[in-house]
Amino acid sequence: VPSAIHRAGAKPVYVESTSGYTMDLTDLKSKIASSGAKFCMISHMRGKIADMDEVKRICDAEGVVLLEDCAHSIGVRFGNGTANCPHTGHHGVACGISSQSYKMLNSGEGGFFLT
Repeated sequence: VPSAIHRAGAKPVYVESTSGYTMDLTDLKSKIASSGAKFCMISHMRGKIADMDEVKRICDAEGVVLLEDCAHSIGVRFGNGTANCPHTGHHGVACGISSQSYKMLNSGEGGFFLT
């Protein structure tokens, strides 16, 4: 992802993670404020997801477009995991899913982008 960001002429700004391996929302607020970010791309790793309602609220308040990388969270539901909770990929304007050979859903190489 960083190489695609660089090729687009932008600069990636990394946000710290919590001890639970999710995005640190205090650091997210700080980095958005200090960097003038236009986009936030969150990667849901190993089925662990941040408080996406709060991430979306922060991004919406700052006019930041939210994108999600869901290659490692296919089928994971936000919230308490019940059927009425949305899957990852539903909070952002778009969701990318890589299907490289080491991903949960693989095709050797490739991927798809959901809007």
